[in-house]
Amino acid sequence: VGDDARRGTGVWSVETWPDGKRYLTGAAHGVGHRDYPGLGWTVVARQPLDSAYASLRVLSRDIMLAGAALAVLFGLGGWFIANHISRPLADITQAADRLRQGEDVPIPLHQGVPEIEILSGSLRALVESLTKSETARDRMQRLATRDPLTGLINRLGLSEHLSTTLPRLKREGGVLEVLCLDLDGFKLVNDRLGHAAGDDLLREVARRLEGCLRGGDMVARLGGDEFMVLTEGRDPEAVGNMERLAARIIAEVGRPVALGAGQGEGAGNVIASVTANIALSATTTANVGVSIGGAIWPRHGESFEVAAARADEALYAAKRAGKNVLRMHGQG
Repeated sequence: VGDDARRGTGVWSVETWPDGKRYLTGAAHGVGHRDYPGLGWTVVARQPLDSAYASLRVLSRDIMLAGAALAVLFGLGGWFIANHISRPLADITQAADRLRQGEDVPIPLHQGVPEIEILSGSLRALVESLTKSETARDRMQRLATRDPLTGLINRLGLSEHLSTTLPRLKREGGVLEVLCLDLDGFKLVNDRLGHAAGDDLLREVARRLEGCLRGGDMVARLGGDEFMVLTEGRDPEAVGNMERLAARIIAEVGRPVALGAGQGEGAGNVIASVTANIALSATTTANVGVSIGGAIWPRHGESFEVAAARADEALYAAKRAGKNVLRMHGQG
């Protein structure tokens, strides 16, 4: 028996026995009867370590398995909670990115997590408010840059168009073909048939001018019966392009225009010219022409204003030449 067991200094200990093996060893000592003080006893018990620690190893294994199971459960629970929170945030982020790219998509509403529910609702309300503000701003912008009668862009819209077009053409080496237009005979129609008929005529002329243009070309109403057409091109072909376009415009504008009867002060002159007892019919036909002056930016002016002024000078040369024709700057 080991020394510790012999001395009884411990209840149990791991001892190496004479056979060279280690055992879990316990020893208990007793004293003799009071009448026999020299008589004592000792009880020694041993158990191989493998057998003694078998239940401990099972317990350790069970603890490790339980710990691993709890770790997996906590991990799955954490993943589920994180996914429950992150998925709505990902949906909101994706919708925000699509909005930034110009798509019309709503911010999704998510319920279940109070904070995300509040966030998605607030963002949705913010986007709707901004959309309404932008729509109103676009409407005001359109009203500010469009002619209310014809729907063509006005002088302000023309200025905005030029602010982006001229720098781009300068970088690309292109030119801007400028055509100034003025209707021939419009004042007579306006005076005889009234302003309502004159408005009908201007709307129809605007529609026909737009029909003569290619994609990317632009027509503006500058005021009254004055229009401006801008087309992009290359310098060598610019004059030929302008001549062909002017021929189309003259042909289209020169076709008869059916107008509603004017109610202005000039309507009575038409009635009197027919008969004093016959009212003007519900519709009448008007014929007008168009004089056109042309210039090319930057060939005819470093600034657009100079080129436009020279196109306007060419317009008056066209009127002096008999109207309903094109005159280019420098053509005489």
